[in-house]
This record gives sequence, C-alpha cells and structure tokens, in this order.
Amino acid sequence: MAQTLTKRYSDLDFSFTRIPGRNDIALSYDEMAVIRSIRNLLLTKNYERPFQPDLGCQLVNLLFENMDPLTLITAERLIGDTITKYEPRITVTNVQVSNQED
Repeated sequence: MAQTLTKRYSDLDFSFTRIPGRNDIALSYDEMAVIRSIRNLLLTKNYERPFQPDLGCQLVNLLFENMDPLTLITAERLIGDTITKYEPRITVTNVQVSNQED
C-alpha cells in the first residue's frame, strides 16, 4: 500500500527547550515554523546577518515615525515585499497595518 507523503516544514524552536532523553534542541513544525520565520524576517535589519546583507526588513526604521497614512502604507509595503521575497511557503494576499494612538 502506497503512502502519500505530505511536506512538513520544520525550524529551530528558539526557546531552546531540550528534547527529553536526547541531547538535542526541539523543533517547531508546520504553521508555527512559518510564523516564527516571518517574525524573524520582519525583526531582522538589512546587513545584520553575515553573508546575507539583503535578508531582512527595514521595518524598525519606522519605529519612531509619526503615524500618518504614508507611514502605514510604507509599513504594509515593507511587510508584504519581505514576506513575498523570502518566505516561499506562503502566499501574501493582503497586509493590513493599523495604528494605535498611544
């Protein structure tokens, strides 16, 4: 009987929890691996990773900007472009950024 193999995504779990009985770090799988990958991409600045100067997002540059419509559009564009460029496991259909007054 033939089995159909489904693609399973895995990534390091950055809580660095140990697997009981083995001297190894736990992994996160599938949806959680993709979520963590996106978070790491958005929090990484360009030129922050050695030998990969283009990897990352300039979202941190918007941190202390005034929240006007142009800043929101810029943040949406940066997030969408970064995910589309570096995370092939998902397809971006919509990015919506909202501001909080405080």
